[in-house]
Amino acid sequence: MMAPTVMSDKKQLKIAVIIKRFISTGGAEKYALEVTRRLALLHEVHVFAQEWAFSGKENITFHKIPRVLHKPTWLNHLLFSHLTSKAVGDGFDIVHSHEKVTRFDVPS
Repeated sequence: MMAPTVMSDKKQLKIAVIIKRFISTGGAEKYALEVTRRLALLHEVHVFAQEWAFSGKENITFHKIPRVLHKPTWLNHLLFSHLTSKAVGDGFDIVHSHEKVTRFDVPS
């Protein structure tokens, strides 16, 4: 991993990362894990997930999003989106999602 660059004149961001499973197996999961770890070197990072397995040294705050239903899958997706939206709120500079969510903001 590359050494972090110094950000003396830049603001530390508060970043929310949304993913159902924050684990080291699976392509999307590995990608999310690596992106999050690198962001956490310079920023305050919070992960919103239904499950996680993380033993890294980076300072990452985890927030449990309950898995209310296992089946049908589409309903779990919808509930995850709703519960995550409520949990994240408006207190983050960036919300980075690896999931399909119903609420987002794209500046013009």
